[in-house]
Amino acid sequence: MSLVNKGCLIAMLGSFAGGASAVDGPFIYPVPRNMACERGCFEVSAGTFQVPDSLPKLVTAKVTDLFQTYAGVDLSEGIGPIHVSFSVDTSLHEQGYSLKISEGGVAVRYRDDAGAVYALATLKQLLVQYGAALPCLTITDDYPDFLHRGYMWDISRNKIPTVDTIKRVIDILADLKYNQLQLYIEGFPFAYASYPEAWKYGTPLTPEDFQEINAYCAERFIEFVPNQNSYGHMNKWLNLPQFDGLKEVPGAANASTLALTCPQTITFLKNLYGDLLPNFTSHCFNIGGDETREVGTGQSQIAYPDLSKEEIYLEGLKTLYGLVKEENKTMMFWADMVVKYADSNPAIIRAAKEAMPDAIPINWGYEFDYDFENSTAKLMQAGFNYYVSVGTATWSSYIGRTSNMTKNLENAAMWGKKNGAAGYLLTSWGDQGHHQNIICDYSPLTYAAGLSWYGAGNSKEQVDYNRYVSRVIFKDVSGNISSRFSELADYNSISPRCWNKSWINSVAAEDGSSDKNLLSFIRFQKCGSEEENRAEALRQAEQVSAMCREFLAYLPTVTLGADDREFVQAELKNSVQILQTAADYAAMRLRIHNGISTPDQEAGKAGGLYREYKSTLSDFKEIWMMRNKLSLRSDTLKNLYHPLKYFKTIAGNPIRPLSDGNHFLMTPDTISFPLASDEIVSGWVWSLSGSGEPVITGSYGVDTATQIRGAIADGVISLLESQPGVSGRVFCYDPVAARQKGCYKIWDHDGKTKLLPRFGWPAIFDGAGEYKIIFKAKFKNGTLLRKNLTMMMSAVQADGGLKGVPLAATACSEPDASGWQTVSQHVAIGDTIKTASFCMIPSGSTADTLYINGLFMKKSKSVEESGIEFY
Repeated sequence: MSLVNKGCLIAMLGSFAGGASAVDGPFIYPVPRNMACERGCFEVSAGTFQVPDSLPKLVTAKVTDLFQTYAGVDLSEGIGPIHVSFSVDTSLHEQGYSLKISEGGVAVRYRDDAGAVYALATLKQLLVQYGAALPCLTITDDYPDFLHRGYMWDISRNKIPTVDTIKRVIDILADLKYNQLQLYIEGFPFAYASYPEAWKYGTPLTPEDFQEINAYCAERFIEFVPNQNSYGHMNKWLNLPQFDGLKEVPGAANASTLALTCPQTITFLKNLYGDLLPNFTSHCFNIGGDETREVGTGQSQIAYPDLSKEEIYLEGLKTLYGLVKEENKTMMFWADMVVKYADSNPAIIRAAKEAMPDAIPINWGYEFDYDFENSTAKLMQAGFNYYVSVGTATWSSYIGRTSNMTKNLENAAMWGKKNGAAGYLLTSWGDQGHHQNIICDYSPLTYAAGLSWYGAGNSKEQVDYNRYVSRVIFKDVSGNISSRFSELADYNSISPRCWNKSWINSVAAEDGSSDKNLLSFIRFQKCGSEEENRAEALRQAEQVSAMCREFLAYLPTVTLGADDREFVQAELKNSVQILQTAADYAAMRLRIHNGISTPDQEAGKAGGLYREYKSTLSDFKEIWMMRNKLSLRSDTLKNLYHPLKYFKTIAGNPIRPLSDGNHFLMTPDTISFPLASDEIVSGWVWSLSGSGEPVITGSYGVDTATQIRGAIADGVISLLESQPGVSGRVFCYDPVAARQKGCYKIWDHDGKTKLLPRFGWPAIFDGAGEYKIIFKAKFKNGTLLRKNLTMMMSAVQADGGLKGVPLAATACSEPDASGWQTVSQHVAIGDTIKTASFCMIPSGSTADTLYINGLFMKKSKSVEESGIEFY
């Protein structure tokens, strides 16, 4: 690079940082605890630097890199004028440093290697702002309130970031003086060598990926802490039939808790740990342990008949502690269970400390009013070395909940420091599919950095954390984009409190077949009368939509300089568009519910919203792939499709109508691209809750689109373009392969798991009445349909519950010349049913591949079908 180009680069970096000047002074974040600005500056030029031999070479290399990159000068170790010097000062606090810039040079004093690294992080911000003319200033003994400052990122539900994305975030963490990173794991986001069948059709991070991340963290003095939930939140593993015996209650539906008294469970966990832990150099290991809902109700109750539930939980925790010790790690665990159990059994925390003296509880609470005061006091009094843990509040809200987030972070910082917490951990969760983009975390990530470093000097009243996000991360010339985005993310503050999510999100989370959340949104207003509550809820939804429109009008005026600016612009726009649609969806439902308008009056608006939102979701799919693996994107889209279905219904356009009158049942014939595609199967679902839009829902053991892709790859399901005797595509289903792969299961009333190969399609009903389902089918090798194929239907009731729908007698013709039999099934639908899943089940002994063609359903008044005999 030429000197001219270097100068341009430095000037550009300075403008992105906000063009710091002598008027507004240097901007350093987190704000140091003792800083004094002085007259003059140090004109950096080529020269030497001096460091103790004990300082790691990584730090030495960072010195030369920073000055070369941001000041355009070369420094070297050697004889000559010393421009930059480092020296040890044991009088400073742990991880502390002092920095003095005079007209003669830069002098850094540090207590330990970490202190030297944090001095460089501060120096980097000054170099970015001022280039080769550093302002004279003195920072004295700047050190953190919490020795451990971490960020924990959920990569399990449903978004798995790429390694490059993780590295980008690591760089942000390093600049903000974080020193820990955890990637939260439940399910299959990691490629376990011991259980390849569990993840082989997914897009997990590999051992090599984790090793690369670990090395990248180490170069930036960040500890990459392994994280593996090992007690509760194990539902994805326990949904697989081969792990049923590991459940606290074998055979139980929706089980999430491991039976740690079961020897097979111990073997399973040792395998997980053996696969995961060798990729980390951290001395710590977070085993989770939160929300163990079934503990003490099954196998562990039998093993410990004389113990209370809280004592049984602790026995399980002690078992995990022993396993972690075998791996030569220090166990970290979520503290919610022992803190909660202490209310009824105060001795439980002391017992935990005695049994696990060096374990590190993580005291989490993500709402603004979580009781950090008493919970931290309990852990302190027990003598634990513990962390406080807070949340970004970006999940289940589209873009965030700013007021909740800031108060939550401040509360934890205050009580954590008062009651001796050793660590401060910011968490970002993937509830409802992790639809929020990583850029939504930048503001909470920055504010948490300030509060965990020096809370007294970094409160939002004293310094604008969004200024750092805008100027340093986004490199916004105006310096305002992050503040504007945070203001919009505070949209929740105009509504009543909705625990762990926003009301707009809560209403959008239901598909219109149920009004439960909508009615709760109204009821929580508490304006006085029902009429006033309804009007206020509507006003709030419309206000949020207007706020989004205002932001979207402002966004094109913003000029960003970040190297990922195109991604950031797209993410900001798409996130706000989704929020606006959710608000418009809530407003339309409220107008109809309140009697202000009718579906017919809303039809025109609904049609426009449908088209706009369909484009928004198309963009969402592309934006997802900018920073993430495919992972479970389809499962996230499932949670975002409710408004799309509603708008299309209100617009008077039935879901994907077909020219043959098949307005209600989505069939294999409607699939618009090859079934083997990596993309979601459009218009075809595996079970209940089908909307007719591109969605796959989880039920009967098929939890994700990944498993559907696995069924395709394994030959359980497929499509043929043609077969003699019929036209169009033929759906193929192999029950033998389904049983061998253990793909499908149902829960019988006796609570036992039974494998049951099945498949189904969603039915969208056009009101009450008689309906006729007709299709052609045959078994490949001539097995007769009669007694070898059963039909059933499950429906969503008006109250949201599931219920079987009685089917009339099934009629089936004799085979034609090509072996096809015509099947007719009649069903009576009442007023309470809006959607259902029509399923076909080959008998358990059937070993023949089933072909289906021409499946459709339409209203019918006749229950007779010419040429067809009833079973």
